[in-house]
Amino acid sequence: MWQLGRPNTLWIGIFFSGIFFAVVAALSSAMVKLNRQSYLKEISENGVITWSPDSILSENGYILYNSPGGECHLITMDGIARGLIPGTLCRIFSDGSVIARITNSDAQEEIVKFNGNSVEWRFQARIDHDISISPIDHSIWAKGLDLAKRENQTIKIDYILGLSPQGEEIYRWSFDEHLEELTEFLRPWGPIRPPNPTAKGNPDEGSLNVTHVNSVQIIPPNHLEKSHPQFSAGNILVTEYHNGVALIIDRKTQKIVWIHKGAELGLHSPRWLENGHILMFINQPIPNGNRRSASSVVEIDPLTHQTVWSFTENPIGAMNCDVFGSAQRLKNGNTLISYGCDRSSIIEVTPQGSVVWKWRTLIGTEKLDLPFQIYRAEWLPKELVQAFFSSQL
Repeated sequence: MWQLGRPNTLWIGIFFSGIFFAVVAALSSAMVKLNRQSYLKEISENGVITWSPDSILSENGYILYNSPGGECHLITMDGIARGLIPGTLCRIFSDGSVIARITNSDAQEEIVKFNGNSVEWRFQARIDHDISISPIDHSIWAKGLDLAKRENQTIKIDYILGLSPQGEEIYRWSFDEHLEELTEFLRPWGPIRPPNPTAKGNPDEGSLNVTHVNSVQIIPPNHLEKSHPQFSAGNILVTEYHNGVALIIDRKTQKIVWIHKGAELGLHSPRWLENGHILMFINQPIPNGNRRSASSVVEIDPLTHQTVWSFTENPIGAMNCDVFGSAQRLKNGNTLISYGCDRSSIIEVTPQGSVVWKWRTLIGTEKLDLPFQIYRAEWLPKELVQAFFSSQL
């Protein structure tokens, strides 16, 4: 008990003990923060800029990023390199096998599926920009490129190629045969852009690029397909850079059944989300007043074409790339974004727009320094990557 003027010595001891432990706890917390800061500083040398507990880092996954320089890179989310996969446009199957674009010893391009050191099959085709795996039947889909002579001018012709899991051709759709259809869809925004001359230094320098398709995705089963057949599972979702549009091709009728004008120039990496929306990277947005140019990622409702979520990195213009870009919705609800150009980076952002993880290459920072550019990045669960590592044994 307390007595007037004479505090109980037991309570005094408890009081000062409480102060002591509070000071110790504060010092410990400060040390944790210091250790965390030094840890971040240490791993920043490998490329990690920052992360927080809101990041999917806690899942111990990996990042697979694609470099136009001729190889795919596997890194942990602390920025440590864990492997190189030969070729580009790599995708990993659940059994650890890999599909990639390879240039063989005869300088011919092939789609190659391999498991460890064993090649399962090869398919010769000139492929660029994208290879994807169907979520329905594990068929392989790619964007192909043909060259044709017309009136003494070389024309680049985009086509969509579908292969069975065994490497047999099951589908081919040429944009050259559907230009009138595409023109009609684009009429509300003006005429289809005139052919774009291929830049100097490109192997196809001087040829005309009528369309410029850069992504091919198969729509998974979804809740919209019964009432809106254009969104049926198995239909093909692509982005066409030259006119800034995303479109859907009905796989059965081979007709264009949906189109979205999303940019003045450049869309990349469309992904059909579980909620029935589409996530895309926008390279150059439609001009809006005097706002500074900046790339962004948008989530749109395909029924209304309205943007329901968007992100651009601060300060405005920090994420500004006119040629590369990708976006992936993660299982924790965050979005993984990659962009190339002069500061190749991969970031993870929350639905509220906070950057909770960022990694960038520390070399090759000049624009189009291709061996170190990030064309596309994808988060992979550790089980999938472990299956890949096991296949190498």
